[in-house]
Amino acid sequence: MIAALVFVACVAAAGTNAQMNRHLQMTDGYSETFATHRGDFEDRGCNHPLTDTAKFSATSFYGTGKEGQQAKFDSISQEAWSPLQSDHNQFLLIDLQEAKHVLGIMTAGRPNTQHYTQNYSLDYGETLDQMISYTDELNYVKIFEGNNDSISFQRNDFSHPIVARFVRIIPRRWNGMIGLRVELFGCDYATDVVSFDGQSYVKIDLTPMPIIAVAERTHFRFKTVKSEGLMLYSHGFQGDIFVVQMAKSRLLLTIGLGENKMRTVRCGSALDDGMWHSLSVVREERRVEVRLDGVSQLVILEYGYYKMNLDSAYYVGGIDNLQKPFVIARQNFEGCFERLWLNNTNVIFQMKSLERVLPTRFDRVGNIYYSCPDYRLDVLTFTSNDAFLRLPSLVEQNTMNISFCFRTYDSRGLLLVKDLVDYGFVKVERFL
Repeated sequence: MIAALVFVACVAAAGTNAQMNRHLQMTDGYSETFATHRGDFEDRGCNHPLTDTAKFSATSFYGTGKEGQQAKFDSISQEAWSPLQSDHNQFLLIDLQEAKHVLGIMTAGRPNTQHYTQNYSLDYGETLDQMISYTDELNYVKIFEGNNDSISFQRNDFSHPIVARFVRIIPRRWNGMIGLRVELFGCDYATDVVSFDGQSYVKIDLTPMPIIAVAERTHFRFKTVKSEGLMLYSHGFQGDIFVVQMAKSRLLLTIGLGENKMRTVRCGSALDDGMWHSLSVVREERRVEVRLDGVSQLVILEYGYYKMNLDSAYYVGGIDNLQKPFVIARQNFEGCFERLWLNNTNVIFQMKSLERVLPTRFDRVGNIYYSCPDYRLDVLTFTSNDAFLRLPSLVEQNTMNISFCFRTYDSRGLLLVKDLVDYGFVKVERFL
């Protein structure tokens, strides 16, 4: 999947270095507009009710006055959503009509009854076929505390904000029968995107203005269907290094603060699923926090200096020579970046604005588009050892071609078998 961090200068026309210094947002401090943790959003007023124009639906409803739409908070209505059967197969779906930043959720039960939801989990996504579960810091499905009665309100704030158009709420425990009213909190979502085709990249010249800082914060979202790809690469003449890449469907961050001493952090798995993933990297001197999809890792760099010193070039999306030190990926990145920020520099916006007026600073190689294609995979998941798929017989032919990709944690298993018309069979098995 994708990943990247970036630096960019912001200047009007062919400005002088002094003009560039005024616009370049590379400082030892942090950006006031950078948003990774919920406090950054709240400081910007991102805490508004989101469901005024939303559409509510549900798996079922008990009767009149208990439809999914009754889950919307209303100062007049005394109703709530209740399904036909109160069991673990029921859920409430909220369609916000467009992607939003979502920071929190508030729930309540059905007034004047003993029907309320005591805890629940939720899924979210920008499309219905690409929804994922909200997880805790250990990457387990998060179980939210709900209500203890039918009249009080229970708010839960997310430790890591999400971007979603669709939110699915799944009751896990309830009193009497499921009764649920819901409000979501957050703000509008605006974004800049860029896509690379596996051959293209942008080279940002740092020699006029190197990156020298004791701290920086970087945030971006990415998606890809490729298991390998170099997303970002930069190094300094004193041995500083910063590399973000995909290898074997995992994200690798390599960072070092000089003397050619570095540390590699491996994050996530199965990131080549064509879905958006969120990465932030926060460094304060030798302390580095890496957060991928809400799961954090803390790394202490044991060697080097306290400042990052990158004074040659910054590559976004790939590089001209994959034989560079610390590059494991065998190809450049193919996929999309979104909201690529370094401190308070919006990198993609600056790339769009300055690549023509400063072509010597922003060397664009290959096909780069400021839009994101719809990466979709046709995927089948077999959830048990006795699950299988039987396809209709093929038209009789003298040859047979089969190709597929697979991912499993099992050390062995039958992947495919086909009986031949006259005699024999073809069998594909996995052994370790």
